Amino acid sequence: ELERNYKNGKANVEELERLGCNVVFGVNVHSMTTKPNLGCSATHDRVIFNFPHAGFDYGRFMKSARLLVKDEDKGGEIHVVHKTEYPFSEWKLKTLGEKEGLELVSEIEFCLNHYPGYSNKRGSRGYNDSSFPVGKSSTFIFKKQFFY
Repeated sequence: ELERNYKNGKANVEELERLGCNVVFGVNVHSMTTKPNLGCSATHDRVIFNFPHAGFDYGRFMKSARLLVKDEDKGGEIHVVHKTEYPFSEWKLKTLGEKEGLELVSEIEFCLNHYPGYSNKRGSRGYNDSSFPVGKSSTFIFKKQFFY
């Protein structure tokens, strides 16, 4: 499916794996904590979601990602790259994270030119390999709250 939908998908995954990354396919926010190759405990340094679309269930993602990422004292972080202008600003990521026991520790402006070779892609509807304008965006970095 990756090769069918994205012309450079296989090469990108091979490069990430060569660099030591664990790449997992077919992740669904509704079942990501029960997927055997993800594990169901806090074993991941980072859980990253770049530019989720409007139909995305953020509450479910935040809750599941919290279970999968290591504790803050072990360096665990959840990164969500997201557009920050209206209507995307109405998603209120900080509040959604707080509801799931996550603290927003940093918001960093996303600059596409800081990521040579990166090309954001659409996720569905036959336009998978086409890009979209990222506009004004940020990387939101969350860590687990200790007193949740």
